[in-house]
Amino acid sequence: MSEFKPTFSNVEKDIERYLEQFGVRDTLSNGTPVIRGFDKAQRTILDQYFQQQAYDALVAYLLTFNWELGNGEFLLELSDALVRKKDVRRLKRLWHGVIAKQKIHFWQYQASPVVSDTVSEAKARAKARILGTLKTVRELMLQLGEAQEAQKLNDDRTRIEKEEKGKALPKPIDRSMDESCFWDIIEKTKANSSSSAKQIELLIAELELFKATEIGKFQKLLQQKTAELYHWDIWAVAYLAQGGCSDDAFEAFPPWIILQGQAVFQLALKDVTKLSAHVPAGAETQADGLLFAPAIAYENRAGKPMRPARAKAPKIHGKYWEESELQSRYPELYRRYS
Repeated sequence: MSEFKPTFSNVEKDIERYLEQFGVRDTLSNGTPVIRGFDKAQRTILDQYFQQQAYDALVAYLLTFNWELGNGEFLLELSDALVRKKDVRRLKRLWHGVIAKQKIHFWQYQASPVVSDTVSEAKARAKARILGTLKTVRELMLQLGEAQEAQKLNDDRTRIEKEEKGKALPKPIDRSMDESCFWDIIEKTKANSSSSAKQIELLIAELELFKATEIGKFQKLLQQKTAELYHWDIWAVAYLAQGGCSDDAFEAFPPWIILQGQAVFQLALKDVTKLSAHVPAGAETQADGLLFAPAIAYENRAGKPMRPARAKAPKIHGKYWEESELQSRYPELYRRYS
């Protein structure tokens, strides 16, 4: 096997290059071509990144994972490496992203208007998961002498244990939630976050500063803007960028576009080819947690759940496409992502 040289700057791209060089090409029963060997490629590339101590790229890669569902092998391996290096900055960035995803996941179930055994069981699992993570990270911070960070994590853990949503919030600001205010919040939180999950957490905190009625207005604006992005052209970007995009997966793509700010949102409505410059390949372009953020903030401010919206499911606009048509319909997008 010839030598493979990673870039040590982009884990995902290096995995793709490794698969192209050493993966086993196969064809599914429906005729779809595939390249097998992803697990081996991922492990090989990650091992090389660890040997090179390319920790920034490793953190960036792992923050794209769905840690809402648990803390896996790669996360713990990188965490151990950063602890050994006493690399508090990267360790915080890594775990802040994980904690943000798990917090949002728990509060989504807590804010759900649906009452059923299934929801209750899912909420209990999400609660146990975030409590365990907060305990683990608190111990790491104490081990590294970060007492203030450890106390913050402990406060978070206590609040989640008690399922206290009504935090001691300051008097709400006297500002109306209009278009300008909506985008101000998006831009401010984007500038101060390193991942979509962290941005959503900051956004919830920003919304909590408003009156409950204004948070409700944010919810309506969010629904309107999400509906505007339900277009077959935008779905094509998601499909090609993510290597496939189901109905459920596409629901998480418009919120991610909104989190990128007003300029990217407007670009999505005008020119999807130019939009693609802002949409990296991979599954990190999903942010369905944004859809729940106003309900979480509303309950924290008002002390009662937001009345569930009776909005219809967004209608998809534009011209329908089949997967086989993507290359001819969107040649520039196809070249970019393939």
